[in-house]
Amino acid sequence: MKLSRFGRYLLGTYLAFACWIDTGHADQCSHKPVGILNVSKGSIADFCVDQKGNIRIVVPNPRDDSESELRIYSVHGLPYLPRDIEVVPTAIANDPKGSGAFYGGKGRILKSSTTGCHVADSPTMPLRKEITSIAASDEEVFVCCPDGDQGYAIWRMDHKLQAPKKIIAKLKASDGQLNIATHENNLWIARTDEHKVECYDREGKKLKEISDCGRPNCICFAGSFLLTTESGSPVVVKKWSLDGEFLGVACTTTFGSTGFRIPIHAHANGEIIHVMDVNGHKIHSFFDRRFEPTHVQVGTIRPADFGSSKNTNVEGLLASFCIDQKDRIITLCGGIQEIMVDHERGGYKTKLVRHPPEIRVLNMDGKLVDTWPLSVSPRSVGIGPGNRVYVGTKTGLIVYDSEGEVLATYRSPSDESRLPTRKMAEAIAKRVKAEAAIALKHTKRNKKGKKNPPLPPTEEEIERTRVTKDEIDEQFMILTAAASKDTEITGVAVTEKDIFIAHRKNYSFDIVRLTHDLKNPKTIATRLRGCCGQMDIQPDGQGGIYVAENSRFNVVHLDRDGNELARWGYKDRHSVLGFGSCCNPMTVRVDTDGNVYTAESNLGRVKKYSPQGEFLGHIGSAVIQGGCKHVAIDFSRDGSRLYVLDITNAEIAVLKAKD
Repeated sequence: MKLSRFGRYLLGTYLAFACWIDTGHADQCSHKPVGILNVSKGSIADFCVDQKGNIRIVVPNPRDDSESELRIYSVHGLPYLPRDIEVVPTAIANDPKGSGAFYGGKGRILKSSTTGCHVADSPTMPLRKEITSIAASDEEVFVCCPDGDQGYAIWRMDHKLQAPKKIIAKLKASDGQLNIATHENNLWIARTDEHKVECYDREGKKLKEISDCGRPNCICFAGSFLLTTESGSPVVVKKWSLDGEFLGVACTTTFGSTGFRIPIHAHANGEIIHVMDVNGHKIHSFFDRRFEPTHVQVGTIRPADFGSSKNTNVEGLLASFCIDQKDRIITLCGGIQEIMVDHERGGYKTKLVRHPPEIRVLNMDGKLVDTWPLSVSPRSVGIGPGNRVYVGTKTGLIVYDSEGEVLATYRSPSDESRLPTRKMAEAIAKRVKAEAAIALKHTKRNKKGKKNPPLPPTEEEIERTRVTKDEIDEQFMILTAAASKDTEITGVAVTEKDIFIAHRKNYSFDIVRLTHDLKNPKTIATRLRGCCGQMDIQPDGQGGIYVAENSRFNVVHLDRDGNELARWGYKDRHSVLGFGSCCNPMTVRVDTDGNVYTAESNLGRVKKYSPQGEFLGHIGSAVIQGGCKHVAIDFSRDGSRLYVLDITNAEIAVLKAKD
């Protein structure tokens, strides 16, 4: 049912009142209170929030014998040294390009740097009245001030505070206030008495308006949402789409504010909203509930006895896992895995760790239920129709039924000329041993005072070097591991109609589609970018797949022919909304409702998104060893437990939903 404009207004008013009376802590609001910043020695004229979440406030004449001050507080409320400013301030706005701020008072606008130092002024600006509001876009600054008997006017100027131009005039407002904000280089104005918010372009041409939205006192933007404040008891902050759809109440608070403006600002992603109490000289902060984890870690599972969890040699011996349709954990254990270890002469070196390969089937508490045979090193796993298990290996794909019987195999295409031989392994083993022997002699000579650098071994010295079978086997396994990088299957996704596999191709990744009888391979996507040999794919429930293209910090949605349906995600080391660390997300999962879950290496963080990429919540963060590595995730069927792979320690972290 579509509500009328007046109906939306009544609904917003009702929800605001319901949130306020609901046990005193507003459980129905999208944001919850998290703290109050008390400003001592002076009242707050206005405030803003910069790109890093720091709060900048302007305080007019905090003491009778002092200048006005610009104060900066960290995102945690810690104060920096205040800066004296040359004007009695009435308004301030964040500089979206330089992390500084624009502030002004009577007939004057100034610009400060990131640290609060004065960097620009507009002494020639033709304003003589008190400035009520400032807003800045990427290129321009907009200023609102009284315009004689004509009401209020909006002026536009560049970031150097030059070339002022009046773009809007004859705006009416009560209580001496008119608040403005910018979004995507357009100007938005809160028309309190007319119960609406208007949008204008940079030349002052009206583009649209949001009508019947209460009495919007002050406005700001949090991502793609418009936030409005309404005075009264309680003070109400409402969320609106840019098309005027009422999205609910963000937060409420009960400080007395009737007849006063209520400045509001938010972090760029909407994670935290700040609302100013003018009379109380305080700033109230509210935290978005979506960013609060819904699950907490309660333990770990070790599928096999690989050794101590502190022993780096277990890394990779639990390659991956998934949960089947019977709520069993299918774990890929053992094999030959290539890892990096400390070199005795400094730096790192490649080392192979070995353990008999096998598939271990566990219940949801981590108890062993069954063991399935496996002859090659496993790499990835997926579940298909009929609860079949599809295991990607270093050389191809193996299909099991739900009881562990092998139904079919598929061998990845490979370049036969690149396959290693025992003769190649013996030659490399001899060279390595000869070089080590010469290096040892050189070290002994240096102890006697000789500083001549060692010469490389000659072909004759290499040929005379004797090597053991174990040394040849070691080099052969290293060569085999290197050759298998183009054949190993890093991701498996199975739909009702197709099987999709991801594998490395030179320095990128391809996705190949197969029929259920493992025939008719067709490459549907190429040149996908994945870091450290990682590329995960999952079925979308509609016949297509999602791809975790970690090097681009993207989740990519493809149909069965490889056509891109959607792409979203970005790099952000500070906010939960983006993907952090060096390259993420590493893996994806999809639930029965089509929602997408992502996992991030190094952070152990799992988040939930809509199929269109809208952030829906922070599920939880597992304690895992750092590094750019595979981080498989999966849920129990009832969603109460989340399982996260810690590949370095060969363990699975278990997270449970909070009560």
